[in-house]
Amino acid sequence: MDLKFVIERLKAQAGALKTIGGAADMESARPSALLIPAAFVFPVADNSAVQPHTGGYDEVDQWEFGVVLITANLRDPRGAAALTTLAPVRAQVRAALSGWVPDATTGEPVRKGRGQLLRFDGDNRLCWIDHFHWKSFYTRSTP
Repeated sequence: MDLKFVIERLKAQAGALKTIGGAADMESARPSALLIPAAFVFPVADNSAVQPHTGGYDEVDQWEFGVVLITANLRDPRGAAALTTLAPVRAQVRAALSGWVPDATTGEPVRKGRGQLLRFDGDNRLCWIDHFHWKSFYTRSTP
């Protein structure tokens, strides 16, 4: 699943983020050099289902992607301040993605699903993932 369109949306709409990339960018980022708050977009799952039709071939594709957010607050080693730092970043990402229609001709609005803590490291960095869902439609006329 190519999620460049999500990354571009975050770059345009989520000004609080200092680093935005995809899965490969997160894997190659050195923690000490990472500018935070940061967001990395990952494919999570997809599922397709054939739709009843009157001709051709129709599918509904359900996509799930995750946005991993990384924040830190070095003044609080227990994480409470990092959670406070996370809240406005999550709100900005949600505002950029929830309700957005990436392709009005073949899809529906993105909706937010669950969020969860991934980890809180000894370096006071908090990693959180929010899951987003998007439904699109695929049609092919049969020969």
